[in-house]
Amino acid sequence: MQYWKKLNIFQKALIGIFVVGLVMLMPELMPLLDMGGIELIFGFVVLQSKNVLHWLQVKHMQAKLILNIAIEAFVSSALAKPKTFVAHAGICSVTLILTGSLVLATSFLLPVILANGMLV
Repeated sequence: MQYWKKLNIFQKALIGIFVVGLVMLMPELMPLLDMGGIELIFGFVVLQSKNVLHWLQVKHMQAKLILNIAIEAFVSSALAKPKTFVAHAGICSVTLILTGSLVLATSFLLPVILANGMLV
């Protein structure tokens, strides 16, 4: 408690905002805040940080996996092949120049995107 009394008002406000944020994320800390105070909350936050770090690592690995799948799908798609891309880009460009409609021009490209790797 001595350390809490030695903090200035800005430090106390910063710690208070941090604790309020933690209580919003982990409501189980509310009874501990009532009974034990700030010191007990920080002890449980340290214990909980291992679980949070593990959760973040799992989410990071899942995001990397999804990104790799998306890159692989694009690289293997018909749109990524130079012959198909040049032909469809040419058709889209000519359609855009003749009609002036971006929606109509991209509708020529849409079947290639949907068919993905089945065309080539």
